[in-house]
Amino acid sequence: MLTRPYTDDTIKVYTDPRGGGIRKDDTMANKRLTVDVVGMTCAACSARIEKSLSKLEGIGEANVNLSTNKATVSYDDEKIHKEDIVKTIEKTGYNVPPEKRTLLVEGMT
Repeated sequence: MLTRPYTDDTIKVYTDPRGGGIRKDDTMANKRLTVDVVGMTCAACSARIEKSLSKLEGIGEANVNLSTNKATVSYDDEKIHKEDIVKTIEKTGYNVPPEKRTLLVEGMT
């Protein structure tokens, strides 16, 4: 069961009493993005990021986990892009390190 502690600019915003992010009911999210977040030190930090993300048009759900230092966002890719989500986290005062991938290349001579 979701409770509604506040309304943000005519968009209904809900929090889950079991803990876990902010969900808006105005968006049909079709993509999920998980990024590392550097610089969080307390629960207020993660709540600040969730609130900033939830204000963006196209965000379906924002969940920031302090213990894993990750933000998971459900979003509508027709309304918002990944880069905008990352920029919002950075504008809030935290860092999102660049994605790092390691590839194993075999058979080259």
